[in-house]
Amino acid sequence: MKRFFTLGIIILSSLFLITACSDSTASKNEDPPKKEEKKEEKAEFPKAATEPEDMMLEGPGKLANANYSEEAMKESFKKIPNKLSTEEAYNAVIHYLAEDYKEDYEYYKNLNTTIEMPKSDKPGNGKTLNVAILLDSSGSMAAKIGGKTKMEIAKEAVRNYASKLPQGSNVMLRVYGQKGSNADSDKKVSCESTEVVYELNTYNEGDFQNSLDQFKPTGWTPIAGAIQAAQKDLEGQNNDKAENLIYVVSDGVETCDGDPAAAAKSIAESAQHAKVNVIGFDVNDKGQQSLEKIAQAGGGEYQSVNSAADFEKYLLGEKNKLWLEWQTWGSENFIEAQNIASDKFMEVQNRHSEILNKIVEEKSRLEKGVRLLSELKKVENGFEVEKLINNRYNTLVEYDDDTFKSLQNEIEDNRDALQETIENKRNQEQGSLD
Repeated sequence: MKRFFTLGIIILSSLFLITACSDSTASKNEDPPKKEEKKEEKAEFPKAATEPEDMMLEGPGKLANANYSEEAMKESFKKIPNKLSTEEAYNAVIHYLAEDYKEDYEYYKNLNTTIEMPKSDKPGNGKTLNVAILLDSSGSMAAKIGGKTKMEIAKEAVRNYASKLPQGSNVMLRVYGQKGSNADSDKKVSCESTEVVYELNTYNEGDFQNSLDQFKPTGWTPIAGAIQAAQKDLEGQNNDKAENLIYVVSDGVETCDGDPAAAAKSIAESAQHAKVNVIGFDVNDKGQQSLEKIAQAGGGEYQSVNSAADFEKYLLGEKNKLWLEWQTWGSENFIEAQNIASDKFMEVQNRHSEILNKIVEEKSRLEKGVRLLSELKKVENGFEVEKLINNRYNTLVEYDDDTFKSLQNEIEDNRDALQETIENKRNQEQGSLD
């Protein structure tokens, strides 16, 4: 029995050894587990711009402006893969550190270099000049001075004056006392007579002459009635858009029981705000005093003339006033155009300087970035990257300079063109007054 037990032990041990050997052999025959190969990380940054306008638009970098600090740059750059190529390193620093030029680019593109007429396009704040001539056609205007009637002298002087008004001006001719006669029996009809013979319009030589041929000196002197009628003629010609001048030509005082001073005051204070000037033609002292009151009430001037030469001299003086107004207009606009151009020059100059400072600061920041990449062993040849940074710097500086100079030239050309227009217009208008 003991012998069988021992035999069993031997058999079980043998089986255990065989199994163990089999497992060991199988284990030796199996391939050892392969180590996983660590894939090398690749740097993926947007390709940096090469054209100047694209450079102006590609920023800002992730660490630009308020987001920038050397500590933030260091933390971000640590995460960048190693073994960057020159181009990859350049793309990286642009991606993180490029300046924000978008507003500067838009400023350059949208800058308005035009220079418009600084003030109005004519004297008097751009208002249209309206000249209303009220001509005495009473019987006393038939008296002669130097071989011509007062009426003939007055008509000639008025025609010459009207023909020399500046372009765009309007003239109107109204006569008064042209009906009936200076007899008492005709006083009513004559005192009620006042008529526009040339409607308010620009001067036309033929039409104006025809209007002068329509009447002769014959009746009484309703000055007040003529001024009151002129106020109605100028309705709609308010002072905000027109400069209204009235010239009352008379060789005597009011003879129709009207109040010409009150009428003159009324139109001067009306919406038309007309200035009433009075020309007294061969008037005695008492008559001059009466006519002076009309001019004073109407906010105008009184001028006494006693001959054709006096009449021409006075109206020549009125033309000279207009000539001087154009001279002043031209000088003021010329200088103001220069001032506007200077302001634009300065504005562009300041922006140009600001952009240049940004470009310099960006270059410094990018070079710091490259040095940090070199310190972190992210790139081997930082010098080549700095070459690309320098090329970018030169490209942006050239773009900034060229754009600045181009805008300055545009402003200068526009200024010169406007000043030439101003001078030509002034000369043309002054020439029409000669």
